[in-house]
Amino acid sequence: MMTLITIILILFVCLAGWNRLNKAKECLYDTEQEDTDAQDYTQATESLIKAAQKGDDEAQLYLAAMYFLGREITPDQAQGVYWLTQSANQGNAYAQYALGDNYYNNQDDKKAFHWYTKAAEKENAEAQYALGTMYDDGKGIAKDEAQAAYWYKQAAEQGHAEAQYALGVMYDEGEGFAQDEAQAVYWYTQAAEQGDVHAQNNLGLMYDEGRGVTQDKKQAMYWLRKAADQDHPDAQIYLADMNAE
Repeated sequence: MMTLITIILILFVCLAGWNRLNKAKECLYDTEQEDTDAQDYTQATESLIKAAQKGDDEAQLYLAAMYFLGREITPDQAQGVYWLTQSANQGNAYAQYALGDNYYNNQDDKKAFHWYTKAAEKENAEAQYALGTMYDDGKGIAKDEAQAAYWYKQAAEQGHAEAQYALGVMYDEGEGFAQDEAQAVYWYTQAAEQGDVHAQNNLGLMYDEGRGVTQDKKQAMYWLRKAADQDHPDAQIYLADMNAE
């Protein structure tokens, strides 16, 4: 799972195109406006704070990000969590996921599970993947492979590479589903094509062994080389052995 700061940075990108609070957002977040003066930033910040205090969930989310990053405002983790919570309580899925991540990184698994669930139910792919890992690992909730598989699949179908890899593993090993090597190959392929190194390694092995797919040494070497180029140690060893044959 991502760190909270990573998520907040992503939120700036995800929210950049939203039309509400345009003046405040343009002043605060458009890096091309280098000549924006301090007064504009101050006015934008004040506008954002007022909107947040009036209950605008998007403004609350932006304000939380500002507190976490210390952008145009004194850094304050507690205030960041406060405004994330305000936004999350209004049903903002981005805030719910970020709040879940905050609790996860601070070892409060029960609260993390609560907020990941809220966001996952709103089809937030990152939250769905995170929720799947909690069920998979038995963190914050009793271990449940079927639920882990369910949430991995929800995220995987939205194109989440890590979830696609995790789903491939579950099909490969018969966890949460009946074992299905063809499905494992399918999901490993989806993740591998997005650059997931673990999926590339596993896909290479599937081709080499002819599991779930017609045996194909060239494809095996292709995917193992992809993984090896990303410094996957097992792929490097296996590829060296294949080249020595």
